[in-house]
Formats: sequence, structure tokens, C-alpha cells
Amino acid sequence: MRQVREIVRLSLEAGLSTRVVGERVGVGPTTVRDTLKQFARAGLAWPVAGSDRRRRAAATVARGAGREAGPPQGARA
Repeated sequence: MRQVREIVRLSLEAGLSTRVVGERVGVGPTTVRDTLKQFARAGLAWPVAGSDRRRRAAATVARGAGREAGPPQGARA
């Protein structure tokens, strides 16, 4: 996912060529073109709403919701 984000960012935000983006990310120019096509086909826009940090924090809170406080898993009673 981070590789896709970096490809899209470098291409759309920085305006770099597929060759340069591929060199920076460590993939071939065909992979860059295919990734950008998939991104466009998915109907996504750049910048993607919300930052990685915010999404991770929200996911962590959601995963922790509904858990009762108690001894750590695997602890003997």
C-alpha cells in the first residue's frame, strides 16, 4: 500500500515521469503506469482523504472498542 501511495504521490503531486518514479520507488515504469491506471479506474482522487497516522489511530481505537479491562491474554489467574 505504501508503494502505491508513493507512486501516486510522486506522479500526481510532484509531476515526475514514470521512469523517475519507478527508479525512486524501486519498480519498473510499466508497474508505475499500471498502478496509476488502477488508481484512476478505482475512482480515487489525490490526495486521499485523511493521513496514514489518523487512519491507524482510528483503526486502533476501533479494535480496542468493546474490550473489557482485565489481565493480559495468556496470564494465569
